[in-house]
Amino acid sequence: MHNDFWHRSVANLGIRNDRYKLIFYYGAPLGKKGARNPILTPEWEFYDLKEDPSEMNNLYGNPLYKVQIDKLKKEILKLRKKYQDEDPDSPEMEKIMNEYFWR
Repeated sequence: MHNDFWHRSVANLGIRNDRYKLIFYYGAPLGKKGARNPILTPEWEFYDLKEDPSEMNNLYGNPLYKVQIDKLKKEILKLRKKYQDEDPDSPEMEKIMNEYFWR
C-alpha cells in the first residue's frame, strides 16, 4: 500500500458498493490537463469495507474475492462505456487496459 499522497495524485478508475471498493491506479496522465507525472506501473486495490472500513488491508489477489473483483471490473467497464469514458483516441490507455486490467 502506498502513502496518501500517492493515492491522491495517481490517475485511477474506481467503483464501490455498500460492501466493497475496487480501485485501478493506471498511473498515466494521458496528456490530460491537470494530470500529474510521473507515469507509474498500474496496480489494483480492493477492500472489504465491512471487515476493513479503514481500508488498511488490500485484498486484491486474495482468491476468496476473485468473483467479487471480477464483477466489479465488469461494472467499471460498463460504466466507462455508459459515460463515454473509454479513451478511444488514446493508444496509451488501450495498452494499459490490455496489459493490466484483467491481471
